Amino acid sequence: MSISRFSTNGVNHHKYRICYFGAYEKNYSRNLVLIEGLKTLGVDIIECHNSALTPHKNRNAFEYNLLPLILKAFKLLLIYPRLIIRALYMDYDLLLVGYMGHIDMFPAKLISWLKNVPIIFNPLISLHDTLITDRKKISCNSIISKIIWYVDRFSCDLSNAVILDTQNNIDFFKQEFNLQHKAFYTLPVGAQNIFSPEVSGNRVTSPSGKTKVLFVGSFVPLQGIEYICEAIEMLKKETEIEFCVIGRGQNSEEIFERYNMRRNGQVTLIDWVDYHDLPSYFQKSDICLGVFGINPKTLRIIPNKVFFAIACQKAVITADVPALKGIIEHGKNAILCPPGNSFSLAESILRLHNNPKLRLKIAIEGHKLFKEQFTSELLASELLLIFHKCTENLH
Repeated sequence: MSISRFSTNGVNHHKYRICYFGAYEKNYSRNLVLIEGLKTLGVDIIECHNSALTPHKNRNAFEYNLLPLILKAFKLLLIYPRLIIRALYMDYDLLLVGYMGHIDMFPAKLISWLKNVPIIFNPLISLHDTLITDRKKISCNSIISKIIWYVDRFSCDLSNAVILDTQNNIDFFKQEFNLQHKAFYTLPVGAQNIFSPEVSGNRVTSPSGKTKVLFVGSFVPLQGIEYICEAIEMLKKETEIEFCVIGRGQNSEEIFERYNMRRNGQVTLIDWVDYHDLPSYFQKSDICLGVFGINPKTLRIIPNKVFFAIACQKAVITADVPALKGIIEHGKNAILCPPGNSFSLAESILRLHNNPKLRLKIAIEGHKLFKEQFTSELLASELLLIFHKCTENLH
């Protein structure tokens, strides 16, 4: 289901008090963007939060592994009574359950029923798809796999509406979890205002004269890190190109060893960077890489890093996937290449390296797209329309 974008149609921002509820990841971009945008519009945000699911410094050390998630689920059972009591004594019009709030939806439904307020669920991902299909942490035939499937399904079904980042993701949720009857809305990921162009303005080349290429991400299958490393290996004779790879995760050391990354003088490897320090890495880069995996999840999403890059007015190269249709245009505001094709990726990097004017043109057009459609304020305006629709249906 879609709504008219970028117009609140007379919705009064200031009439809403919204409870952002649960053990959501407080420093995850999806949550930060929505909270920032809503506050910018003057909406009163009440955070009823516990940090049980907030990762340690190195997010990838345990990201979505089964045992830590089970332990955190038990921890949630202990903290929920306090969260429920706090939420019941607060005054607000709507409950918003943030990423990743699949378990939070169960106590949120109790609160919603007792206070007669609607719930919007913002899952962003499917736990089942992430743990079983994408990362293969659990056997697809196991009892735990079935339990996780039902958690996905019921967490959505308990809400008044579900927001997801792309229509492709919505289609997947509806089909996979038999949720054709549910109200789903598309709300892109976007980026916070801290992601912005360099203060010094546009530049055709780096001060060093070299082209700086940035990749940021956890090394999970959808990222396609092996194809990035293959492309870097193909470009090893291009000494005027430098690569910065931030992140680690699933099979990272094995991949680095296979492609000789730690002994490649063109490559800087950084295990982890604080979220609030990321904008400076994007601003200092000339080309930013998206995702290049070949699994089904890659086809359905537009990753955070693509929005970070265009917000910082940087040229983006990412996989040509259905989720980009009607948003990203090859050769205009990004360079697109086939998923899982390291040769095409290497060619694309070399093309932008050799053509600084094209690189700048794509960066400017990408930033224009961001300002027109994906700022936190614009996304918050869309979210208010969804809230307004839910409250009308409730009453």
